[in-house]
Amino acid sequence: MAEVRPKRPENRDQARRDREAMGVVVSTYEPTEIRFGKFRTPVSGLYRLRFSAFSFWIDPKFTEVTVGRRPEPVTIYSDSEPRILRKLGSFDVGVTPTVRQLEVFLLASETIRPDAARLFRSRPPDHKNPLTMADGMPGVAFQWMEVEGPLIDEWPPAGHKLLFGDLPMVDRPVTTGTGRAKVTAGVEVTSQNPGLDAEILLRKFMEQAYRAPVDNAEVGRFLSVMQGALKVSHSFTDSMIAGSTAVLSSLRFLYFNQQRPGVLEDRALAERLSYFLWNSSPDAELRQLAKKRKLHRPDVLRAQTERLLNDPKAFRFVEAFLDYWLDLPTIATVAPDTELYPDYQLDDLLVESMTAETRLFFFRTAQAKSWRDQFGELGFCDAQRTPCDALGHSWSGGCGSPLGAAPGRQRAQGSAHAIERARGHRQRDHDITRQARCMDYGTSPRPPAAATAPQRAGGGARYPGRDDHP
Repeated sequence: MAEVRPKRPENRDQARRDREAMGVVVSTYEPTEIRFGKFRTPVSGLYRLRFSAFSFWIDPKFTEVTVGRRPEPVTIYSDSEPRILRKLGSFDVGVTPTVRQLEVFLLASETIRPDAARLFRSRPPDHKNPLTMADGMPGVAFQWMEVEGPLIDEWPPAGHKLLFGDLPMVDRPVTTGTGRAKVTAGVEVTSQNPGLDAEILLRKFMEQAYRAPVDNAEVGRFLSVMQGALKVSHSFTDSMIAGSTAVLSSLRFLYFNQQRPGVLEDRALAERLSYFLWNSSPDAELRQLAKKRKLHRPDVLRAQTERLLNDPKAFRFVEAFLDYWLDLPTIATVAPDTELYPDYQLDDLLVESMTAETRLFFFRTAQAKSWRDQFGELGFCDAQRTPCDALGHSWSGGCGSPLGAAPGRQRAQGSAHAIERARGHRQRDHDITRQARCMDYGTSPRPPAAATAPQRAGGGARYPGRDDHP
């Protein structure tokens, strides 16, 4: 897993091999950068990753290992040259071997990098491990990773069938390598009647791409591209790809096409609703309702909106909308004052928690049917109902209590610290705590007229909620 393999005894029985693991007391950062280097994604696609890991405790001299004292969060990244990291997911591991599973999309030639996210990262000039105690320090041990994939629900894939239907395929000639290392250039779709098959398949593809029926004149524009490619001896496969590429570059695919000004037609309404909430074209149910001209009815439109919001694909809308609205991707480029908040530096877990909290809070609000469903009668800032992250919440000078454990009726305006970091000024807005709206109202059903002033986190101190992170 490491770039330099750890030393192991020469004689090992199977029982010992099953118990072996690679332990780290620091998170993955220079110069300790661990990865499952023997694995490289063969092709881009969906993969299932399974990990076995556990937390442990080791003495200050690194000679005696005992059982861990708490679960530890682990973040999984994909890694590609030149050190381009992409977060795939995260989970907690317990004090005994814990198996966790992720289904993720990987790009070709990526490898996998695990990160014990809570552990120490070297911060000059003080390189000491702040988690070290008199009797030792925490660590995380990684045992193994299993990879299954690429996962394919159907073969040929839906995109291939849309473009080529059920036409037969053959392997293309070998292009590189010898013996078992031979690599083919993919498959070739063959047709006994290229002209007729091209027209039938192109019309079907265009109706799907344009989200509407197409006439003969429109089909003819792009059919001529395919026919021209065939005439100069390009294969049927390459000619179909040339024609479909031209379709995907056309205005009718790239822009909405409302035929008449005024009230939106059902088809146009389906397009806008789907691209707004899913960042994708309407599915079969939306298209069918639009075809029957039922989508404009208020009850049908509301039901479809709720269906789209309750689908996992709606998170595409959350990410795209918040990234443009709040500039969330810039949060890593705007850091608070290093002297006041040294622990913020190099803490990917904290930054990722800030952005995740913001997205989850917004997503939960968007899914709620009413304000009362989302926040109840306690109001907008109910800490027990807001997906506040205990780590970031406490760091920003907030309540300091994990979600669901706030005493009395403490309230916090979720995500404010993430928004402040993303939208703030590098030098002027070092005081992140001025965005922490945390107030203890006791048992009063309504907030008082004046809110208490936010508290400043002490310079150089670790965040109080760090050890409370589940």
